[in-house]
Amino acid sequence: MQAILNENQLFNTMLPSQIDYVLNDADILGVEKGRQQGFTWVSAYRVLRRIFTSPIPQDHYWVSRDEFTAKLFLKEVLLWLRVMNTIHNHQKEFKEEIIDTKNAQTFKITFSCGSSIYVMSSSIDGLVGKTGHIYIDEAAVHKDFERMYAIAEPCATWGGSLTFISTHRSKQNFFYKLCDRLRKNEIIGGELMTITLERILSEEFIWMEDGQEVRGGTYLDRVNARNKLLGKDLFLDAQEFYDKKKQNSSSEEIFMQEYMCIPADAEATQAVTEEDLSKVMFPQMDLFHSPKPGNKYYAGIDIGRNRDLTVVWICEDVSTSRQPMLITRFIETMSQTEFSTQEKKLVKILQQWKPRHCVIDGTNVGAMLAENLEKRFGFCEMTKFTSTTRPKYISALIAYIRRDPVALKIPNSNTVWEDFLSVQRMINKRGEEDFYIPTHTGTSNSHGDRFIAMCLCLQAFRSKRSLARYTIEREEGEKKAPRVQPRRQNVRDKFRY
Repeated sequence: MQAILNENQLFNTMLPSQIDYVLNDADILGVEKGRQQGFTWVSAYRVLRRIFTSPIPQDHYWVSRDEFTAKLFLKEVLLWLRVMNTIHNHQKEFKEEIIDTKNAQTFKITFSCGSSIYVMSSSIDGLVGKTGHIYIDEAAVHKDFERMYAIAEPCATWGGSLTFISTHRSKQNFFYKLCDRLRKNEIIGGELMTITLERILSEEFIWMEDGQEVRGGTYLDRVNARNKLLGKDLFLDAQEFYDKKKQNSSSEEIFMQEYMCIPADAEATQAVTEEDLSKVMFPQMDLFHSPKPGNKYYAGIDIGRNRDLTVVWICEDVSTSRQPMLITRFIETMSQTEFSTQEKKLVKILQQWKPRHCVIDGTNVGAMLAENLEKRFGFCEMTKFTSTTRPKYISALIAYIRRDPVALKIPNSNTVWEDFLSVQRMINKRGEEDFYIPTHTGTSNSHGDRFIAMCLCLQAFRSKRSLARYTIEREEGEKKAPRVQPRRQNVRDKFRY
């Protein structure tokens, strides 16, 4: 079977780091890389090249994290087959079919030379008993990559190999530990490739013409070419592209992880700094006052029972422009209080302050009390702290604390100070920003309950504020619209039987 057209013609579409990856024949190869570097596309060529240059038939197993990404790899394989010289006299020399392997849908491509490619979604048991070359894509996000590696490594015993590729997802997963072992040469026959955004931007495409090395074109040129076709602005240089990616990332730690192969450290760091907190703290006597009719109040309630506090946090919206300003007007805490007593006190507080909106934590023990208040007052809304809402709510409050000019005023007290400083920031196992609060730190006798109540109060303000903007815009639109005179009604129409 004629293998490949002219590899020089194909390699001029690849960067040196990608060519190094294609030509690497290590028994165990780990690739830590940045996002969107074209490694799925290059991996398809690497697999096909191995098939066409192998003296004996061998099977290749590409394992993706889900069925969608598996189909994307299959698409890249088919694209390369159209480029390579594998079609003679307009007849295909490969056959595509779909099979089932251990309840995982698998796409199989069989070649006339006897080799096959199996493209499957994430399935640990699907690799049991297989022999050949194993490729694991997005290894860091597989549910149990450690177990998958334990099964995949023996599959390469009979002349095969194992390749795993991924962007890091913090240090708290097996992918990072395996890369670290490869970096320290602790795995015999293993190698580690590190492909960062900085490296990709510094490389040029290289190929041979008439026995001479020719260079031309960069990764950024390809990006600009696509932007030009779409009518978007072009990047002046690699530094501008690099700076934009860094600026648009959620944090510097995430940028270093997603593009520079430096995993975000999962060790906790303080989410709210003393410097930021001191800017929004004011004497309590200047903030607190009794409720005044017509003022715009918002409330947040965190429910506790035995160990945690129940906290009511009420703020007043005194904004006079698009720049928000929330001032804390009232805080009430209850410790080790029966739910029936709590409900009576909360009802009295809500009746007294009449907030425009109130968000209550209905997680775990607070569910019944939150439901009762939600049924009794139309302005009350129950929410729950989950892995999705927790970082969203806490990030919103931290952003308000850091706003310049100041958009929030809270009382300058030791208990509030300790609660707000107790919030810890971390990178979870999925590589995403998250938060947690250590149990009962300091002397505030709290599990960050005042901070959580303020988070809920801010959510009440934000949800109601957006609704108010919509209402105002709708009313303004009605005012601008031409007024239609109502049809005069015949008096007799009122007395129809």
